[in-house]
Amino acid sequence: MGRSVNLLGIIGIVGGALMIVGVFLNWISIDIAGFNLGTATGWDVFDGLKDAEGIKYTFLPLLYLICGVLAIVMMIIPTFANVDGYQKINSILGIVTMIFAIAIVIISILFFLQSWDVVLTTIHMSDYIQYGFWICMIGAIVTIIGGIMPYAKNKMN
Repeated sequence: MGRSVNLLGIIGIVGGALMIVGVFLNWISIDIAGFNLGTATGWDVFDGLKDAEGIKYTFLPLLYLICGVLAIVMMIIPTFANVDGYQKINSILGIVTMIFAIAIVIISILFFLQSWDVVLTTIHMSDYIQYGFWICMIGAIVTIIGGIMPYAKNKMN
């Protein structure tokens, strides 16, 4: 790798990849009356639960998929072409990537914290969250860090 490669920008690419992969892993366990009926991937949440009554933010896996692809695409230029002529656009791409990732983290928290009153109990989504959701969330946080890097590196130069 040459001198123009921003190794820190690779963090944003890794974050984007984590978001994409996490969408296709288990997001929630499906338990009814103490019986585990299986799990649902992020894509199942988007595709199968989008019409379910009371469940909000089922579009979140699609957002993770889109944000992951955008993060990878938008971080490639700052990572592999961080030369003087591109520093301004690289900083802008990094900031835009970071803003997308921050927005998706906020929506993820809203998804995680939702609850429903059913008969004599309250069901909390947080009790059913699985590792795929967390991998997406970690990917978004890593992408936030990666989005800061082109800007930070260009300010240090």
